[in-house]
Amino acid sequence: MKKGPFALAMIVALSFWGWFSIRKSSFPSNDDSSQSIQSAASSSPQGPNPQRVILKSAFVESYGQSGKTILQDLETVSALLTNAQSLLKDFDHYFLPDNQAITTFLRGGNREAIAWIPPDHPAVNQDGELTDRNGIALFFHRESAFKIQCRSAGPDQIMWSSDDVVYPQSP
Repeated sequence: MKKGPFALAMIVALSFWGWFSIRKSSFPSNDDSSQSIQSAASSSPQGPNPQRVILKSAFVESYGQSGKTILQDLETVSALLTNAQSLLKDFDHYFLPDNQAITTFLRGGNREAIAWIPPDHPAVNQDGELTDRNGIALFFHRESAFKIQCRSAGPDQIMWSSDDVVYPQSP
């Protein structure tokens, strides 16, 4: 089976899901619990921007939760990054050299002020870095403009050891 068409189909599906999630939240609802996006005030270099926080997502609902694995967490982060790439057409122009920059971007520090990671998410440490379920900062390797590899230190909590968990695996 060729991976190209499947990957393209997944990106299109995630794009539509993200677009519909954002569009759905712009319609009034009598039930506040059905809202998937919350508006919040934020500041950017260009001035105040209404920030849209995505509250209902696989990341918010499952990242770091018991019953999941580190690999599943990294798959969730990878899907989050794919969603961001699909929604923001100029994703490749953002300078995202490390965990802190990527986490800031995913917390609403982007042109559209979309926050895929809520500001108070417990997986973000005091340095603004996304951490694994052991509290160790993830390592992001931006292999190209659109491909970012995620690495967790794994069970021994030591980065670059034999038990590190990496997603996606390099060929």
